[in-house]
This record gives sequence, structure tokens and C-alpha cells, in this order.
Amino acid sequence: MNAKINKIQSNTPLIGTIVTLNNPQITEMLSSAGFDWLMIDMEHSTLTIGEVQCLLQSMHPDCISIVRIPGNDPVWIKRVLETGCDGIMVPLVNSEDEARVAVDAAKYPSDGSRSFGVSRAHGYGARFDSYINSANQETVVLIQVEHIKAVNYIEQILSVKGIGGIFVGPYDLSGSLNRIGNISDEEVQKAIDIVKACC
Repeated sequence: MNAKINKIQSNTPLIGTIVTLNNPQITEMLSSAGFDWLMIDMEHSTLTIGEVQCLLQSMHPDCISIVRIPGNDPVWIKRVLETGCDGIMVPLVNSEDEARVAVDAAKYPSDGSRSFGVSRAHGYGARFDSYINSANQETVVLIQVEHIKAVNYIEQILSVKGIGGIFVGPYDLSGSLNRIGNISDEEVQKAIDIVKACC
């Protein structure tokens, strides 16, 4: 298993930041500055998939690369993983079934239904066999909990094999509790504590 995945699974705090700008120098500098991970955001930015791949190509190889996809869609999951990122973040997952969709689309058979293609992730064919043989173990699937529905079903969501981590979206969560933007509100913090405790 590669060193980046060992780092993710080490249970130690990792520090990172979110990238929304199409500037490879930014990702090059941030990934070389000591951050453990960068999350390139396609959900709340104008970044295209081609621009995302260029940003990934500029990153230091030791920095974990996560791409937040626009939605829980198998086509987006497949296309983004083919850019060669280390994993994906899937927004607004509110149920066990939705979590299964995400994991299934990110994993090759027999663990999932991801289709096969030759792309940057596979070294344009040069590393096809090694990538296929390791991708299911080394591709990180992060699930976003950002609605009270997800909090209510967090134990079921966490039961889905293949989830690599949970990312709480406090602002959307506050909106789902009719406390939009007030992330310090007692009810919002209580919901976040529930997720943390279950994780």
C-alpha cells in the first residue's frame, strides 16, 4: 500500500486546505508547503475536469489529492478518478443507499461497478495492470455529511464498506436545521457531535 494511503489510515490528524482557483502555481506551492492534503473543489467552483487534471499534475507527489465532485453521480466519479487523484469527496450523502452508490462507482469489480478506461490514472496505459490491481484498496472515498437527514442515518451510512472518511459540511447542515450560517448554534453543534461520536 502506498505511503499516502498509509498516512490517511494512520489515525493521526492531517492538515489540508481547499483549492477553488484554476492556477497550477497555487496547488504547486500549497502541496510543497507541508500540507498533508489538498481538496480541489468542483462543487462550488467553476473548475472543469481538464483544469482539475492540470492542477493535479502540478501537485507535489507526497501530498494527498482529493477532488470534491459536483454530485453523487457515477459518471462524475469515474471521470474524476481517471484524472489520477487519490480520492473523491462526495457531497450531500444522506442515506446508506446514497453512500453505496458512491462507493460502488469508485471501486472496480468485484467490489463495485467502476468501468475500465485508459487515462492519466493508469499512466495512459503504462501502469494499467498495477493501477487496476491496487485501485480498490488505494482510492479514497470521502462522504460529506451536510444535512440533518445524514446525521439521523449516520450509523447506517458508516456501515457501508469502502468509506474512507466523513467530512462535515457545517454551513449546509445549519441550513437544514433552519439556522443557516449559525454554525455555533447549539443544535448544529449537537448534530456535529453526533457524527463525531459515531465516527
